[in-house]
Amino acid sequence: MSESNQNFRRGGQSNRGGNRNRQGNRNRNRRNSRGRQRPVKLTLWQKILKALGLYHPKNSGKKSFRDKNSQNSRSNSSGGQRRAKPEKIEVNSPRLYVGNLSYDSTNEDLEELFSEAGTVHSVDIIFNRHSGRSKGYGFIEMSEIDEAKKVMETFQDKLFMGRKLVINGAKAKQKDYRDEATEEASEI
Repeated sequence: MSESNQNFRRGGQSNRGGNRNRQGNRNRNRRNSRGRQRPVKLTLWQKILKALGLYHPKNSGKKSFRDKNSQNSRSNSSGGQRRAKPEKIEVNSPRLYVGNLSYDSTNEDLEELFSEAGTVHSVDIIFNRHSGRSKGYGFIEMSEIDEAKKVMETFQDKLFMGRKLVINGAKAKQKDYRDEATEEASEI
């Protein structure tokens, strides 16, 4: 028997080196099969972001099929987030919130609908400033508080363009302090 074969049988280093490498691979595989994950190699761009403190491993990379489905099923499962029911706000002013509007509805459509209950002073559908698409809610202002209460009683949960309307009293408008600051600056 040659010297290299004797070393190979004893587990020593041989010219081939195959046994030693195979043993090392087995040990590595055993370690990883116990639940430890190998560190993910970062791309050059990810390394640069990491150096700047902008790299977030959860947000980087492509999402797997499982991740996409788990986000969609969150609303259906009992442990996920559920859409909050709109809070009931009493009608204290002639201004009303109108929610769950169709994206195709226009100010004229709403004015025509609510004119059945009284005189409509104004209609404002809220739009996304970037896309120009309706956000699905808006505000109407009736001429009197009694008419606003009548609108709420009459049109609550009524189907309009295939969707049930949600009508509540509108919260008071918050003052925009930036506007006040510009007014004060112009007075000086």
